[in-house]
Amino acid sequence: MSPFNRKDFIKTILGGGLASFLNIPFANKLLDSSFSESQPKSLSELETDEEWERIRELFPLQKSISYFNTAGLGSSPISVLNSLHQHLINSEIKSSEDRNDLLKLKKNLGDFIGAEPQDLAFTRNTTEGINIVARELSFKKGDEIVSTSHEHVGGASPWIMLEKEMGIKVKLVELDLTGQENYELIRSQINSKTKLVCISHVCCTTGMILPVKQISEYCKSQNIPLCVDGAQASGLIPINIKELDVDFYVSCGHKWLFGPKGTGFIFVNKRVLPLLKPLFAGAYSDKSFDLIDHQLEFEDQISRLEYGTRNWPLIHGLNEALNFHRNIGFEGEVKRNQELAEYFKRQLQSIESIEILSPSRKEFSSSIVTFRMAGIDYKKLWTILLETYKHRLRAIYENRLNGLRVSIAIYNNKKQIDQLIKDLNEIAKQL
Repeated sequence: MSPFNRKDFIKTILGGGLASFLNIPFANKLLDSSFSESQPKSLSELETDEEWERIRELFPLQKSISYFNTAGLGSSPISVLNSLHQHLINSEIKSSEDRNDLLKLKKNLGDFIGAEPQDLAFTRNTTEGINIVARELSFKKGDEIVSTSHEHVGGASPWIMLEKEMGIKVKLVELDLTGQENYELIRSQINSKTKLVCISHVCCTTGMILPVKQISEYCKSQNIPLCVDGAQASGLIPINIKELDVDFYVSCGHKWLFGPKGTGFIFVNKRVLPLLKPLFAGAYSDKSFDLIDHQLEFEDQISRLEYGTRNWPLIHGLNEALNFHRNIGFEGEVKRNQELAEYFKRQLQSIESIEILSPSRKEFSSSIVTFRMAGIDYKKLWTILLETYKHRLRAIYENRLNGLRVSIAIYNNKKQIDQLIKDLNEIAKQL
C-alpha cells in the first residue's frame, strides 16, 4: 500500500468538489446532495458529531433513510466505487488478470487483521469460507461439532447439511446474553467426540463478543481445531489473528469493512493446512501439473483456493476499503461507534416496554444493539419503523429472539439516534 497523509486524504475527497476524486461517469446519480466547500479538521482530529457528519458525505447513502443495518450490508464509500470502476475498465483494456498484485493485496489485508499473507485466500463471502472448512476437513458419522444457537444461517447451515448427509452431531450452546458465562458454557460441551468448534467472534444476533482467545487456548490443549466466523467482527472491532491463534478465521468484505459485495477471505493456520483435502482443482491450485502423465500436486498454501479466473476488480475494491479505514483511523472509528452505541442504550432504557438483549458490559459489547418491544410483533415494528419513520433496522429471528437489531457505524450520528428513540417512544405510547 502506498503511503498516505490523512490531511491530504480529506482534502482530496472533501475539498474542491467530487469530480476530481470520483472518476465515474454516473457519479451524479450516486449522491443526492453536493459536497460542502468548507474544510473539516484533519481526520485524526475529528471529535464532534458535526465533524463526524462530514464522513457520511463519503458514502452514497440515501439521505431520506437512517441506515442502521451495517451488520447486514455496509455501504461502500465513493473511493471503493472509484477503485472498482477503474480496475474493471483497466482489466478490459489490458485484457489480463492482476495476479501479480495478489500478494501485495493479501499483505494489506494481513496487516489489518494480524495475519501472514501466505495464510490467506480471498473468497466470495463468509458462507463460502465456512463451507470450505466443512467440506475439506474429514468427518464421519458420530463426530461432534460444537457451535452456538446464535449463529447466522451462513455459518450454521454447512454443519446442519453434514449432519443430514453423514450423521455428524451438531451441539448448540445456548449462550449467556450478558456475556459472562460463555467461555464455561462452550467449554463444557467439548469432549472426546468433538472434532471441531465453530463459533462467531461477534454474534449476529446481539453483537455480543465471544471470548475467542480463551476458547482457542482450550481447544489447542485438547487438540481440537477452532473455526471462527468473523463476519461481524472484521471492521467492527480490532482483530489480531496471530494473537487469537485460531485454526480457521473466515469473514466477508461487505459488512463493516465497507468493501464490495462478493468479497471475503479465509485464514488457515499452517498447523491445520495438511488436514484439508482440496475441494476443487484448477489453474493456480496446482504446484505442478502434467496432463499427459496424469500428474497433479496441489499448492501447499491456502492460495490453492484461488483457482481459475477471479473477479480481481472486487479484490482491489476490498483493498481500497481497507485503505479507507486506515485513512479515517480505525481506532477512532471503533471508539466513535461504541460511544454512540452506549448513548443509544442509555436512551433505550428510558422506554419501559423495551428489553435490551445486547450485553451491558463493555468487554462483551460492540456497536450492535438488539432490543424488543413488548406488545408488538417484531416484524410489524420493523415494518412501521421503515415505512412510516424511515429507519432501516434488521429483524432478528435467529434463536427465536424476535427482536430488532441496530447497527451503528461511522455514517450514523446522535441526531439519527435521537430521532429513532423519539419514534420508538411514539410507537410505545400507542400500544
